[in-house]
Amino acid sequence: MAENNLAERCYAALNTITKWKSILSGWQLGTRPLGDPECDAVRDHREISILQRLEISALKQILVSKAFSQEDFDLAMAKWNQGVIAENDQEEAVQEHREVTISLRVELSAITQLLCEKGIMTPEDYQRALIKECELLEKAYERRFPGIRATPIGMHFYDIKQAEQTMRGWKP
Repeated sequence: MAENNLAERCYAALNTITKWKSILSGWQLGTRPLGDPECDAVRDHREISILQRLEISALKQILVSKAFSQEDFDLAMAKWNQGVIAENDQEEAVQEHREVTISLRVELSAITQLLCEKGIMTPEDYQRALIKECELLEKAYERRFPGIRATPIGMHFYDIKQAEQTMRGWKP
């Protein structure tokens, strides 16, 4: 029962945090209706980015506590975080980005499976870490976008004046 409750809590936390995709896409493109192809694509991408960010943070949290030090992680990141700048035209850059996003999804799934199979973490460890990362990211988004909060049913503008100030200058 407790395991089931943990899975439900994890699902609820992930479901709520991904509601931020609408605010993030509005921040990027301006207010657009559902069904706008460009905005729908950005919303979908924002959702994937949010989930991948959470998964990477959760896996890092587990690995730093069980397998290696924060310093080891920072050194490995410095090695790989050189930043690749595409010199292609925009269409090729978008295609390359899609391929990288898909590759990241596959790699995250494979790493998660291996960590469980090798006994470094359990699915419950991972769910707890994801819940914690959702809570941290939720607080970061609330600081970045004052007056706005995600709920299980959507975004809540709990302080209209503050939210209005937050969104001032966004594209219409």
